[in-house]
Amino acid sequence: MKGRDFRGKAAPERLIHPYYDEWASEEIWRVEFGTDLAAVVFRAVPSESVAAFRLPTVVYHLSKVLGAEWEENSRRYWASLPAQIGNRVGTRPTLAETRAELELRLRDETLEKGVNGWCPAFLRGALYDARVPKYLTDQVGLLPI
Repeated sequence: MKGRDFRGKAAPERLIHPYYDEWASEEIWRVEFGTDLAAVVFRAVPSESVAAFRLPTVVYHLSKVLGAEWEENSRRYWASLPAQIGNRVGTRPTLAETRAELELRLRDETLEKGVNGWCPAFLRGALYDARVPKYLTDQVGLLPI
């Protein structure tokens, strides 16, 4: 959390409390990928499953809790993901193999970090955006054998 902000200007704008806001134990966000995947910019966005009346709370929470550390983590994870995929499925994966690997990673990361952890949200976003698995498949294919 940045500074002393815990509540926004409008009533629904506030930080989510993991004990009192039981609904937050469900998926509430994912990462959105910018237009240029070679120099990608990441953005935290609410998941489509979030009820409309909760959106201001989730948007406010994400804007206050995620900062430079999250951005750096996302950049590092993105940069290493082609090599990680290549290590597990080989250097010439099909698009289906890449998607399956991302789905497996999502399940594993959710078990370890929880449904709303940084990596699960990243992987949900990667699977949500059809460009990302294709881009990763191509990047794995460019790795030295």
